[in-house]
Amino acid sequence: AAELAADGGGAATGDHLSAVLLADFAVAVQETLAAITDPGERCARLQEFLQTLTRVRRQDCAAERLVIERERRERERAQEQADAEARQAMAQALEPLTRQFQREKLTDLFNRPDLASQMEACREAKEWLGALKTEPAGGPKQAGSR
Repeated sequence: AAELAADGGGAATGDHLSAVLLADFAVAVQETLAAITDPGERCARLQEFLQTLTRVRRQDCAAERLVIERERRERERAQEQADAEARQAMAQALEPLTRQFQREKLTDLFNRPDLASQMEACREAKEWLGALKTEPAGGPKQAGSR
């Protein structure tokens, strides 16, 4: 196993063992078929060998599908992480602009002559200031915050 792992070039030891066993199987099939002279018996033995080979190939396909699925999931995880980092960077970059828009909105509401608009501005200002006080120390809140 150590020799197979060292000489494997990154392939799994199970793959090497499978290759060794398949080579041994091929030799056994060849020797068995060479010793059989009856065509009916030869056909029956060939069917047995083919069924065994079919099961081995199905397992090989399943293993390859698993490798492909793992690679796909790893790419998806990497893409999700990159997307999350990009969203966070964008939110941090836009935070000053978001705050400026919020200030302008509140200023517009305060400057309206009706009492309802001014009361709405006061309520939003309280919410906004409360949100600013509860921000984590590491930086501004995520996008969509007040």
